[in-house]
Amino acid sequence: MARVGQQFPKGVSIIIIIIIIIIIIIIINAEKILKYEDLTIEIQRKWNVKTKVFPVKIGATGTI
Repeated sequence: MARVGQQFPKGVSIIIIIIIIIIIIIIINAEKILKYEDLTIEIQRKWNVKTKVFPVKIGATGTI
């Protein structure tokens, strides 16, 4: 039985790891969008259409 004030470091570690993974995913998405920024600007100018980059993430199991 847990005592009052007892800490569970394993639970905290899991939360911290999940937050770090989410931050890494956000950074990777931003890098992918910036990588194709020149291309989107060129397409907008040449074809006079709106463009948007959608980064697609495919997991190790093949899920999108």
